[in-house]
Amino acid sequence: PCLHFYFLAPIRREVLLAGKYLAGLIASVVIFTTSTALQLFVMGWHLDSNSVSNFLYHNHGVAHIAAYLGVTVLACVGYGSVFLAAGLLFRNPIFPAAVILIWESITPFLPALLKKFSVIYYLTSLCPLSIPVDSGAPSLFTMLVSNPDPIAAPAAVLGLVVLAVLILFLATRSVRHLEINYTTE
Repeated sequence: PCLHFYFLAPIRREVLLAGKYLAGLIASVVIFTTSTALQLFVMGWHLDSNSVSNFLYHNHGVAHIAAYLGVTVLACVGYGSVFLAAGLLFRNPIFPAAVILIWESITPFLPALLKKFSVIYYLTSLCPLSIPVDSGAPSLFTMLVSNPDPIAAPAAVLGLVVLAVLILFLATRSVRHLEINYTTE
């Protein structure tokens, strides 16, 4: 609704879009990484100091925490670009957000090829631990926790960054032609 005020400013629309993405990215990274760190801290709160020290320094705990925080940052990068494009292309971004939510939610039920067209596939490939599946587990549970052929970490990071850059490039090209129609506002 107040996008027309931004378009009246003497600034190129591409710069405005990049600034909007960076502001949202910084805010989401601060909020979600802080939340993730606090949740990990609270999870270990009930443990004695010897167990925490053993986990952190002898069982790769610091590396695991860093990996989860990195996955959180990459999730903000990937989903931030997708939602920026959705907000730019659609007047009401609720509907594309619902479609993205449904797509990411049904990913475990999709064939291996289609799973690779979701952000969550690349994020779960970066997680340091995977959920072990017992041979006697129900088939629905087995399907929910499966991640077929996780991609290598450098390829997953590169894939998410390339996705974000590609979407931002296309969004900057699209924002040049965006016009506000004051008769419908």
